[in-house]
Amino acid sequence: MKNSGKLTAVLGAVLCTVSAAEQVPAWKETDFKFRFTPPPNIRQIVYDGGMKNGKPAKVFAWLGVPENCTGKVPGVVLVHGGDGTAFYQWVRKWTRRGYAAIAMDTVGCRPLKKWEGKGCRTKLEGGSQSYHDYFFDVKHPKESWTALAVEAIRNGHTILRSLPEVDPEKTAVYGISWGGYLTCFAAEADPRFKAAVSVYGCGFLKESCLTVKKATNEWLERFDPATVLPKVKCPMLFINRPDDYAYEWSSWKRSSTLPEKSFRSVPGCFGHSHTSGLRIEGEVFIDSILKGTPAFPEIGTLKQTGKMVSAPFHGGVAPFRGELWWTDSPGSVPEPKKKWKSTPAVIQNETVSAELPDGAKDWFLNITDKRKATVTAIHP
Repeated sequence: MKNSGKLTAVLGAVLCTVSAAEQVPAWKETDFKFRFTPPPNIRQIVYDGGMKNGKPAKVFAWLGVPENCTGKVPGVVLVHGGDGTAFYQWVRKWTRRGYAAIAMDTVGCRPLKKWEGKGCRTKLEGGSQSYHDYFFDVKHPKESWTALAVEAIRNGHTILRSLPEVDPEKTAVYGISWGGYLTCFAAEADPRFKAAVSVYGCGFLKESCLTVKKATNEWLERFDPATVLPKVKCPMLFINRPDDYAYEWSSWKRSSTLPEKSFRSVPGCFGHSHTSGLRIEGEVFIDSILKGTPAFPEIGTLKQTGKMVSAPFHGGVAPFRGELWWTDSPGSVPEPKKKWKSTPAVIQNETVSAELPDGAKDWFLNITDKRKATVTAIHP
């Protein structure tokens, strides 16, 4: 895909500069009624996002800090995917892990429940655009869902950083599915983030079955993550499964190599949902950068000699487990329908290696450390 720079120009017109972004947007606590009572350390708020029809679009979010918080803590911005909303459960999970956290709704809604499921959200008065209605709008790019959603993430990040309990130099963004798509943009547009995790989400969407047929080349040049991923400076972890139906394997593989410092994790064939996307790898990765815990494992380039494939690795926490994943499904089979199998790999002298089974058409090598954090070397 040609990197036309149009997306950067569009977001540059929508988003303020990083210095200006430190000006905290207007926000207030709200009192919507739920069938549960949040603890005092987690608040519901509404704040100003990007401009819609000449007025700031309203954004709902859960905002929390650890209970009995003393001193400065790291922060994380949590971005939901399709049919999701601002999830209370996410904020509760991360505050219990010692983080301040904010989870906002990016489709102009507010939640009705703690977690995902049918009827989990309703329209927020004055809320931003829905991607169902404005996803492919290239005539009004500043009010497109992507632009307004990234602004909502940026402004939510600023609010989080402004809390007295938060260390503003230790923040990360974690997005799932469409939230992973948005994370790709947020990581580039907001260099204040020190780490980013995209689960499923990637670029090169023209090659993915997720792309709606009416997406034009103009839209792809403006709003495909592949246009901005090479500019991401913070360490970025991409997590996916090889048989994903929404962000297909070939598109994801290409996307995950674009940032300056990227990591890939393909733990196997797990599900596609907000629940399945809550991966231990994302937690370990962010902890290693923001809390100084042992480094996330790193794996080198996959090499092949005859039927043997191998890759060097370092970091992580011993003991380690190696695994070869492979498919013998022919290229004519759609990627989400290919059958993947796994066999143990050998670990020796910080190298993982395995013999390719007969008929293997594609493969990747995994290293999993004591914390169950998996890092992956991918066959091109």
